[in-house]
Amino acid sequence: GFVSLAVLVSGLILGFVYLNFRDQLRESLRQRLVNIVTLAALAQDGDAFATIYSPDDQEYQRVWAQNTAILESDSDLVFVYTMRVDEEGIYLVVDAGDPTGDGFSSYGTRYYEPGPVLSESYRPIQQPLSEETFYQDEYGRFLSAYAPIVSDSGQVTGIIGADISANKI
Repeated sequence: GFVSLAVLVSGLILGFVYLNFRDQLRESLRQRLVNIVTLAALAQDGDAFATIYSPDDQEYQRVWAQNTAILESDSDLVFVYTMRVDEEGIYLVVDAGDPTGDGFSSYGTRYYEPGPVLSESYRPIQQPLSEETFYQDEYGRFLSAYAPIVSDSGQVTGIIGADISANKI
């Protein structure tokens, strides 16, 4: 009986420690993603970003190169992308990475399945935020964070996002 009680108590303690560790790890990753998108948003020129209307624009190429460098700087990142909002919803402007690679989205691709936090906050986004937990969209299962891209006058001209795959975690 004593051994059974000891095994039961040990199992409960291990379960509690596991759940606590998992939650702390997820919160740490969320904060790390928020920090990444916050710094990436500060590196964006909001006024120049507003002038991007095709992949042929010089500013598109500059943002692509800058965001690809951010993507390549952290092996845990799967996607770094910029978006805009119009009357129809969210569309992608500049996706970082290899344009011929899997999951690359060209200019103007509609983002029909944003995560719950982005779905609720994209029109009035004023500060960096992240999804509370992993979510599934057409590109995979991710933990994501977003930050507004702001012009010199303080107007939000876009949103930058970054994703870490659930599989990497």
